[in-house]
Amino acid sequence: LKGFAQRTTEKDGTTGLPNAIFAADMFAFHWFYVQEELNNEVFDGIKLSLFLSFLVLILATGNVIIATIAVACIISIVCSVLAFSVAMDWKTSV
Repeated sequence: LKGFAQRTTEKDGTTGLPNAIFAADMFAFHWFYVQEELNNEVFDGIKLSLFLSFLVLILATGNVIIATIAVACIISIVCSVLAFSVAMDWKTSV
């Protein structure tokens, strides 16, 4: 590794590379998997809640068209909230 840093420094003219190191906690990389799973669970929960709301609306109204329009409204609200959270640089995970 030190030889690579030395060659890159000589080739590119960068001065800080030989002193640069990569440091991480021994157990830090598992957190990336946790965040990925949390994101997957968020979207799975949204899909499940939309499906269940569609079923409840069909049972409550007895009309598939009204239930579809209502679920489309819910989808637009959820998309707006997610777009706002992305615009504010908020994360869906912890």
